[in-house]
Amino acid sequence: MRLNVVCLALSVVAACGDNNENTPPDVPEGPRCAPTPGPLPTLGHFVDPLAVELAGCIEGGLGELPGRWFFRDPASTFDFFYPKFEGSCDTGFTRSFFPDDATDEAQVFTQFTWTDGTRWYQRRSFQFDNGGTPFEQTAARVVCMGANDTLIGATLRFDNDRGETLSPIIGSKFGVKDGPASGLTELGAINEISAGEPIIGYNVVVEGEFAYVVGPSGLTIVDVSTPATPVVVGQVAPDTSQDGNDGYNDVRVVTIGLKTVAYGAPLNGGCNETDVIDVTDPANPIKLTPIEGYSHSVQVVKTGNTAALYLANYTDKVPKYDLTNPVLPIRLGAAEIPGIVTGVHDLTVEGDHIYANYTESGMVALDISAGIDNAVEEGRIDTSYSHASWVATLSSGKKVLLHGDEGLSNSAEDGAAFLRILDGDPASPTYLDELSRYRSRKEVGIHNIQVVGDKVYLSYYQDGIRIVDIADPTQPTEVAHFNTWNAETAFGAAFEGAVGVRVANGHVFVADIDRGLIILDED
Repeated sequence: MRLNVVCLALSVVAACGDNNENTPPDVPEGPRCAPTPGPLPTLGHFVDPLAVELAGCIEGGLGELPGRWFFRDPASTFDFFYPKFEGSCDTGFTRSFFPDDATDEAQVFTQFTWTDGTRWYQRRSFQFDNGGTPFEQTAARVVCMGANDTLIGATLRFDNDRGETLSPIIGSKFGVKDGPASGLTELGAINEISAGEPIIGYNVVVEGEFAYVVGPSGLTIVDVSTPATPVVVGQVAPDTSQDGNDGYNDVRVVTIGLKTVAYGAPLNGGCNETDVIDVTDPANPIKLTPIEGYSHSVQVVKTGNTAALYLANYTDKVPKYDLTNPVLPIRLGAAEIPGIVTGVHDLTVEGDHIYANYTESGMVALDISAGIDNAVEEGRIDTSYSHASWVATLSSGKKVLLHGDEGLSNSAEDGAAFLRILDGDPASPTYLDELSRYRSRKEVGIHNIQVVGDKVYLSYYQDGIRIVDIADPTQPTEVAHFNTWNAETAFGAAFEGAVGVRVANGHVFVADIDRGLIILDED
């Protein structure tokens, strides 16, 4: 998951006139809705709801607004969201996550929502004293209905450092892609650590009879020996201190000898350490001396009675640690990646090869046969946002490298996040060449990947779990899915639904933002 992504939630309150339900959306009838009563904002930027020119608006067209929508800024990889509007032209539109038109006592925060039936406008503004200098941070969004069930609009932003910016946005109707499930059955699920304390799942790994789920709720250890009735047995709560780890983005677990140890990558980018947690007794996890240095993702490669830990830390280096004694990782060095420093987000390791997901700089393959400090670049591929990868050898003997984007492509032709299937054999003359692509649909990004046998298991956010057969890597074929995202109750942020996936013990384990841990069985 991308670090530090902030989305503006939508809030709509409007009073509308009559609307003929049989009228096509591009030929509205009936009176135009009266503008929202009350004074407009007077301080700061973007105070006029009519100041932004929107071409192609249908007069009174917001009668077609209710329902779930997909919005994105075509020029941005991560500015997308899935709001839901409720109501009608008779009852008005409502969707509120924050108090409307609210001003606190210090006049620091204001929010304003306005509509005239043709355009909807929301403005949020923070104005405060920044060390003796007045500072303003204001964001506004304006939309109207266009032809063919589209919303036309713009996002406006201002702060004193960067000035004014305007980003066009487009919207289209959105919902759950297909039926609830095909080829997968839910065996069990658990969504609470204790009563009223939810499990927010960002990733999951399984070691023995225990699943380790991480997210803003910390590290939750779940006994999954009976998949139909998973039970929480241990917990490492987030550290809410100023410099503490406010939860985990990623986790890996390894058993060496008599010790089982978890390595937790922190959510807090300012937390300059990676946690080492003794989970030998799952009911009593113990935090040990942490590894000095932040990580966003972690990878463990086990070989016999030892293992190695690799950190993806949003820099141009990939540190490696020896885990012969898993409670005391020893740094061996770091592979350096040449080129623009956009930062390593995630990685996978196969033998002497590291595949580093280098965000906007694509996926980079490194040869470390001469040692971790002497890494040599073998090649790279360009992507919209290189997020995750996995190396596998298929039943045919063919080696493949699976690559997933997270954000959405800025290309009008592509417009989506793809699973790319690449030649993964370093000895092949077509090494890293693209063999084929798969995508669920262009409005949703991919999160995590695992290959088992000839099948790819994908945690696909709003499109749930997707299983793709790649026995013929030039012809990927979806063979099963399980939808976890609820279009009726979801908040509508870019990152929701199925986030982590792990196949273990003959089952599919899913870390879900809203549902916690879900355990599936293939039919």
